[in-house]
Amino acid sequence: MGLHDDGSAPASIRSTFNRLKAWERRSLDAIDPRSPVGFSAIVAALRAASEQVPNLSAWLGKPPMPLTWIAEFLYRPLYFAGVGLSDQESGLWWLLAQRARNHARVGEAANALVCILLGRDNRPAFWRTRAFGIEPVLCDDWDAGWARLLELSDRSDKRKC
Repeated sequence: MGLHDDGSAPASIRSTFNRLKAWERRSLDAIDPRSPVGFSAIVAALRAASEQVPNLSAWLGKPPMPLTWIAEFLYRPLYFAGVGLSDQESGLWWLLAQRARNHARVGEAANALVCILLGRDNRPAFWRTRAFGIEPVLCDDWDAGWARLLELSDRSDKRKC
């Protein structure tokens, strides 16, 4: 795709991120968004907005949450498979850093997993650092990797119940 298609992505990501943070400040002024309660309220609002049910924004009489992939990226569990998260994907790395900061403020794990195909990724030492809270899931082939990610996501969903 190159710079022609992706050249404006970082500015677009930053702009959308800023709109989401402005919504947080306006909508959650009575709740500290850095507290676990505030963070849970944001996650609840996101889930309600994405599932098209009455949400926290409506209940508070505030503007609706800007429902974008960036909001989903920041507040929902992340599972990466079939992507390299290379050095050139600066927009995603910047968002991963913001996500890790958000989660760290409320003392929660970042809950991001990346499936790494052994033998194809030449950065095992890097992945062991668990940069920005990313937990590597090492796999021998894609079928095993997908099965492992599905198992982990199912286990994560059951803990929320």
